[in-house]
Parts: sequence; C-alpha cells; structure tokens
Amino acid sequence: MDIDVARDFIRNFLPEDLVSTLNLVELKLSNQSFVTPQLKQYFSDLVYKCTTTDEEPVELALLFEHKYNAPAYPHLQLLRYLLEYWEVQIKQKEALTPIIPIVVYQGKHKWQQKPFYSYFKSTSPLLHAYIPNFEYLLTDINQMEDGDILALKAELLSNILLLMKHIQTLPPQYYTRIFIGIENQIHDRAKRNLFEGMIVYFLQNVELSRTKLNQLAMTLSGETKKMAMSSYDMLVQEGIIQGIKQGIEQGIEQGIEQKNRLFIKNGINAGLSIELLAELTNLSEEEVFTMIKSFDEEEQQ
Repeated sequence: MDIDVARDFIRNFLPEDLVSTLNLVELKLSNQSFVTPQLKQYFSDLVYKCTTTDEEPVELALLFEHKYNAPAYPHLQLLRYLLEYWEVQIKQKEALTPIIPIVVYQGKHKWQQKPFYSYFKSTSPLLHAYIPNFEYLLTDINQMEDGDILALKAELLSNILLLMKHIQTLPPQYYTRIFIGIENQIHDRAKRNLFEGMIVYFLQNVELSRTKLNQLAMTLSGETKKMAMSSYDMLVQEGIIQGIKQGIEQGIEQGIEQKNRLFIKNGINAGLSIELLAELTNLSEEEVFTMIKSFDEEEQQ
C-alpha cells in the first residue's frame, strides 16, 4: 500500500488520541511479514513502523482478513501473529516493540468485536487476570455507507475501500463509482502503480467482456482509460482473464485443505477437542471428524 494511503487510513480509522501520539511523518513500510503458513488462510499483512511523540518505537500491522465470514475466535489468530512477531525480535536480540493489530474485514456478515475473556465460560473477574488481555482495531468495510467512504477525502483510499466493499457482488452501476476522481490522483509513479493494481484486482474478480469494458472506459478520462484498457489487454494476452478466477479458487481451496489437515492432525495429537478445531479452521464438526477418520485409515494402509 502506498505510504500516503497508509497515512490516510491511520488518520481516518484509528482513535484520535492514538493518532495524535504517532509521528506519521516517519511512517515506513517494513519489508517483513509475520504471517506464518498456518495463518495465511486467515489474513495477509502489511507492517508499518514509526515512533510516538515520546520517541518510543511502535509498529502497526494492517491485517487483511481473507475469509468472508467473521471468525469465532479472532484473538487466537491475532495472538499467534503477535507471538510470531515478538519471537523474531527475541531471536534477533531486539527489545520487544508494541504492535497494534488493525483488522481490515470486508465480509458481508457484521464482525462482532468482543473482549478475549468473553470466550471463556468463567464469569469471575478474579479469573480474568489469568486470561491474555489485548485489544485490536477493526475496520469493517461492509458496515460503512458508500457516502461515508467517499467523504473521507483521502485520495486513493476511498477508491480502494469501495472496491474492496463491492468486489464480491459488484453491480455495473458501481464500476464508475469506484474509479471516481482517479485521474487527479495518479500524478506520481507510486500512485500509478497502486491504481494499476486496483485495475488488475478489479478485472480478475469481475467477469467483463471487451464490449462492457469499452462502455466502462467511456466513463473514464484520459490516462485512467488508457491504463484500464492496457491492463485488460495484458491479462487477456497472458491468458489470465479466462483462467485466473477458477485457478485462484481451486488453488486456494486445495492449499487451505492441506493446511487444515495438518493443523487438525497436530491439534488432535495435542489433545484439542473436535469442537475447538472446527472453530479454529471454520469447518463443521462433521468435516473435522471425517478428516480425523481419514488419518486413521491412512495409518492402517
């Protein structure tokens, strides 16, 4: 994500008292990702570094949720992420740095944000001291009105959020809206690259014929129109337009299934219940049980 867009996001979606303590002029994109293979089925990350007004280092992790259904126990995935991050720092003999998890979610069902201790049956406050306690920030894009997104006045950020919000069920009347004002924003190379990425993301997820693309291009201006058409031609030439959607879906599905099998196998060996494994993998208890049964059959062969 372009650093200016990242700053716009932070200014618009983080609490004002927190933003006021951050030196956003110093904001830099880290070249590290702390998403392990086990966590890739849940989200991807962008990590940004800066300092506070007290010159204390802090890192902000933008975590883009892959699933379109909110997880039952998001703190568990986030805790794994935080531990991975701090373990890397320990190995490098660095001081532990506070990291602010920021979940960006675009699913249709509203994300119910609640404290970690609410997952447990215990209601005694005395026991809360023995339960990990941390918070995360949430941006639930689908709960935002389009007008509020456009009112952000944050250059490409509004376009990106609109695209993310509507990409799964994108009606033709939104095609023009998500590219509104683009022409005045792609004045430098970084923003041009970001817009090209938006175009590719759009074309990969929307079944659009050349005729319909021409109709869309007529609503765009100058350089924006040229970039949209050249991106389409590139994807067609590489055979991506026809095959990418099916290939991505199949690849993701196969990859997630393999990861789930490994996770469930390790989880059973560690004594985790079928119910908990179902929650952690977003599978039904019946699917988990069937997978466990297949492990036994494989061992008997």
